[in-house]
Amino acid sequence: MMVAEMTPSAGRYVHRRGEAIFAIAIALLAAWQSAGAVRANVFHVRLLNAFQNDGVIADADRQRAVSTGDAIATWMAGRSVWRLSRNAGMALAIWKASPPPNADRLGILANQEWREGRERVALDDIRMALALQPENAMLPDTLGNWRVARKETEPLRDDMQSILARAPRNATALAHHGWTLYQTGNRAEARAELERAIAIDPDNRAALRKISRFLVETGGDDARAERLLLHGDRRWPDDDFFFYQLAQLYAAQKRYAAAEPYMRRLATSRRDDADAREVVGLYWAARGDYAAALDHFRAATRLRPDEPRFAADMADALAHTGRPGAQEPKQ
Repeated sequence: MMVAEMTPSAGRYVHRRGEAIFAIAIALLAAWQSAGAVRANVFHVRLLNAFQNDGVIADADRQRAVSTGDAIATWMAGRSVWRLSRNAGMALAIWKASPPPNADRLGILANQEWREGRERVALDDIRMALALQPENAMLPDTLGNWRVARKETEPLRDDMQSILARAPRNATALAHHGWTLYQTGNRAEARAELERAIAIDPDNRAALRKISRFLVETGGDDARAERLLLHGDRRWPDDDFFFYQLAQLYAAQKRYAAAEPYMRRLATSRRDDADAREVVGLYWAARGDYAAALDHFRAATRLRPDEPRFAADMADALAHTGRPGAQEPKQ
């Protein structure tokens, strides 16, 4: 089972193995203890059991959590109220006694719940987190990525509009909303929304991703798309979106030497992604190195043996292998 934990950089998620609910509880208890609070006791165990099982936290326990200013107990008590009664007002009132804001904690938990297939519960928690902190830049990205994975364009649009009604300068929500406009054919409105997002926060990852892809796909401004992608790659070198897009952009422009380092990174980072291996194979085929291309086409076929496109790629590479000049890469 995977668990998402908070890194020192606010809002970044790191996934680790372990029992999710207990790992989260232990991490929160450790932070609580380091702040000098009273050590965990039977009271916390009782609250944690109710929290874990979506059970009722007794009024007496809830009042005790608030009256003692116990941050972890207050968080669990407030979350129980929200989960059981959907009484957001009561939950928020309880959480006022629990600084700092708990939106990031809820985001972590929601991410784990989504991975475990508890999607309704995850959506409840991410919406509760957004009610606490509508300007949070990471939460709309989490919600947006869930919707994109399920190809839920209209719910994604509605979610982002709801966020923007409360936080109109949330660049992440603007970026996702702009992308839904593009997907539904409103290209001019989409670009305006994406431009607004990147103007508000030039370092926003979602805005950089969406506007650079928009520019590449629409042929609007390849030079600007390249600058944005290079900036994103420098800012987040481990995010393969940026160097994947750069690899494809340079290959499409026949700038093979410029594409090569990005293709090599792509082959390493996405070695188990059949489509990525095909992209790298087509790159080497375009350069005339059919032996290298064949290696990637074979890998793609092993990963997805029922895809006829990969078999056609292999047949083409085999037909060219051994021809004079086939191993002289184009620049």
